[in-house]
Amino acid sequence: MNSSVTSVSGAAPSRPRLAIGFAIYCVVFGAIWVVLTNGDTSSWMFGIPFTAFAALVSSAMSPITRLPIRPLALIRFLAYFLRNSVVGGVDVALRALQPSMPLTPGIVVCSLRLPTPTTRALLAYTVSLLPGTLSSGLEDEVIALHVLDTEQPVLVEIRRIENLIADIMGIELLELPAVPSVEKTSQDGDLNA
Repeated sequence: MNSSVTSVSGAAPSRPRLAIGFAIYCVVFGAIWVVLTNGDTSSWMFGIPFTAFAALVSSAMSPITRLPIRPLALIRFLAYFLRNSVVGGVDVALRALQPSMPLTPGIVVCSLRLPTPTTRALLAYTVSLLPGTLSSGLEDEVIALHVLDTEQPVLVEIRRIENLIADIMGIELLELPAVPSVEKTSQDGDLNA
C-alpha cells in the first residue's frame, strides 16, 4: 500500500486500519457482485479478481479510518430487537386473545437524547417495528408514540434503545432537563403527567 495515503484528518492510517478498510470494501463489492449476478457461482471466476481490485483501489483512494458502526454494539442491538419483538408479540397476542387483560392505549410524548436527525429516525423506526408501539410523530428531539398500554415502562424502553443506538454509532447522548418531558394521554384524550 502507498505510505503517502492520508485520512481526512491528515494522519496516515495504520496498516491494520487499511486492512480493515480493504476487508469492508471486499464485503461491500462482493455483495454488489452477488446482487448483479443473481448469485450465479460461475461468475465468481471474474467476480473475485474484480472485487479485490475495486476494494484495493477504494481503500487506497478513500481509506476507512473509523468504522461507521461498532459491530458488537450492533449485535447487542439486534439481540435486543429480536428478543423484544418476540416478547412484545406474545404480549400483544395474549391481550388480543384474553380481553380480561387490561389495555390502556394512548399517546406517550417524550424528549429524545439522540443528537442527530438520522439517529432519531432510527429510533422511531425501531419503536414502530416493536409490537404494541407505533411512532406517530417525530419533530426535532420530541417523539410521540401510540402505545397499547400506557402503564408499561415506555420511557425506560426509549432510553434503552437510545443507549443502544448511541453505542452502535459511538456518539454521546444529549443532556435532558432534570425533569424529563413525558406526557401520556388516554384514548379519550385526557392528559396525564
